[in-house]
Amino acid sequence: MPPVQELGFEVRDGALVVRVDLARLDAVAAPAFRDALLPAAAGRRKVVLDLDRVRFLDSSGVAALVSTLKKLEPGGQVRLVGAHDEVRQVLKLTRLEKVFPVDQSIEDALRA
Repeated sequence: MPPVQELGFEVRDGALVVRVDLARLDAVAAPAFRDALLPAAAGRRKVVLDLDRVRFLDSSGVAALVSTLKKLEPGGQVRLVGAHDEVRQVLKLTRLEKVFPVDQSIEDALRA
């Protein structure tokens, strides 16, 4: 289980920006990721996840993203930044690439 310090939280322009310092968001890491993220994300309008270090995403990681989206206020968004091809491929295969938009930068995600 990853320690909470592998997530960096910051509020910018009313959005929660989360730096994810994990190489894998999988069945091992996803439960602690979800447990640390959900309380911080609850009721927010926008969460931006910086996934630059994440190289692997499995169904448990996808479930953690979906759980986060469900905790936001109605119409809220989870936007991804720095998603590598491997992560994007999983989102495409699960048909979630439109549910979790990928932006080029944190600034772009905050403006969207």
